[in-house]
Amino acid sequence: LTFDLRVVCGTLEAPAVTWHTLDRYAAPEIGYLRINSFEERSDAQVEHALRELFITHTVSSLVLDLRDIGGEELDTAVAVASRFLDAYDGPVVVAVYRDGTEQEIPIAHSPSDVALRVPVAVLVSRGTAGAAEVVAGALQDYQRAVLIGERTLGKGSEQQAYRLSDGSALHITTAMWLTPHRRPIHTVGLSPDIAVSDPDDPLTEAIRYLEKEKETGATQ
Repeated sequence: LTFDLRVVCGTLEAPAVTWHTLDRYAAPEIGYLRINSFEERSDAQVEHALRELFITHTVSSLVLDLRDIGGEELDTAVAVASRFLDAYDGPVVVAVYRDGTEQEIPIAHSPSDVALRVPVAVLVSRGTAGAAEVVAGALQDYQRAVLIGERTLGKGSEQQAYRLSDGSALHITTAMWLTPHRRPIHTVGLSPDIAVSDPDDPLTEAIRYLEKEKETGATQ
């Protein structure tokens, strides 16, 4: 038996964001949003995921997974964090440059109306770095979320790369990032509000926390 098969070559892009409800954990009212990469398309995908979770699936709280993700895409980090912050909040992050000057970077756009007031638990690990730490630090400072997991890596800096004639590259740090409350990130990292050392346990702890928040809200 012979047959012709036409194979079309193309490029498949892995999604920058994945999401679902936590049905298999018996918690369908909790949404789960994982950021796989910080890039230009990430913010739009976060907004789409939030609308799907809160409007289509009517979840009442959210787990934001930032474990083992980094990157230096500051604009994207600011945009993603802005989805959860109030328009009257202060800066998302403070950049301190080599000459000692500072720049307070404000929210990038109007907050998301579907995720502004809901309980949020952010999962962090020793591999949470850079752009992910900017998001986590802002949400923690403004008490928009609790951080659950391990102390983060502490990669709070912006670097400029210069290509050399021999093919190598020179990376020069041009700015250091501080949280809105001016807590240093670089080399220090962010301390979780709820420390969990076992890498398999943060999600379980997050579900426990969010369910407790729901019970507390129902009795008030």
